[in-house]
Amino acid sequence: MTFYAMLNSKPMGKHIIQVCKSTTYHVNKSKEIVKIFEQRLGIKIGKTTKDGIFTLILTNCIEACNISPSAKIDEEVFGNLSREKIGNLIKIQGKRIMLKTVNLISCNIGKIVPDLV
Repeated sequence: MTFYAMLNSKPMGKHIIQVCKSTTYHVNKSKEIVKIFEQRLGIKIGKTTKDGIFTLILTNCIEACNISPSAKIDEEVFGNLSREKIGNLIKIQGKRIMLKTVNLISCNIGKIVPDLV
């Protein structure tokens, strides 16, 4: 096993969605989960959304075989995924991004916030 998968030659989104491609990935029909993520985000595996928010990738292991099909968004693992759960996850992550942005703006009124410029 190497860690070269962690190196990227292209810019990644603010939030990385990783779907496990191990044996349980195949057994638990995670290919369907990947298709749902692709449809919801409008991107394919290895791509980033136009707004730069999400990147969708396959990875070797997220240590969640017991709750497969599963995905990892940043450092948080979500399991027993379905079409509905994936839709909710993407909405929740989008709301978190909006709240962080609003908090940064309200805390930095009158200041230039490099992340938002």
